Amino acid sequence: YAILNRQMAERLGLTATDIGIVGSTYTWCFAVTQLVSGALLDRVGARRVLPKACALLTAGIFCFAWAGGLAWLVAAQVLVASGAAFGFVGAGFVSRMWFSPRQYGVMFSLAQFAVSFAAFACQQSLARGLEGLPYEWVISALGCAGLCLFMAMLLWLRDPPCVADSSRPVGRVFAFIGELLRNATTGIS
Repeated sequence: YAILNRQMAERLGLTATDIGIVGSTYTWCFAVTQLVSGALLDRVGARRVLPKACALLTAGIFCFAWAGGLAWLVAAQVLVASGAAFGFVGAGFVSRMWFSPRQYGVMFSLAQFAVSFAAFACQQSLARGLEGLPYEWVISALGCAGLCLFMAMLLWLRDPPCVADSSRPVGRVFAFIGELLRNATTGIS
């Protein structure tokens, strides 16, 4: 988003305060969503959670690309952050499920290296793309990459048998949230 601030602000008539609101919306939503992401993965499993998180992220990217004002940008940031919050936790969850404790550290480190390198490469590509193309097209290209990742998850992401057999549907939302809060307050005291 930082690369787009100037172009989007000019095109949409955003003030510095508006830009701050958009940025902080992502940060707060990401933080809140990440609090429940691990518990949701533990309860339901990666196969049922991560494609939905990727779909939220991808929908948010397309909304962000074609937003017509501040309200759309804020809504897009909520979608992007809600999906992105599952990325780091999901990588750890999948690594823990599929690799032995002796392999887990190396695999999770490789996953983090790949994510960091991809973020750097993506930022450089965005900066170059924005030199000659409208930002809507450049961001939509990222959305298309998200669609490809979503399809790959649907086709190939699986839970190991021990998780698939023990995962439970979320059931009632309030009961699930209550369970999360009880676990959180037990850990604090």
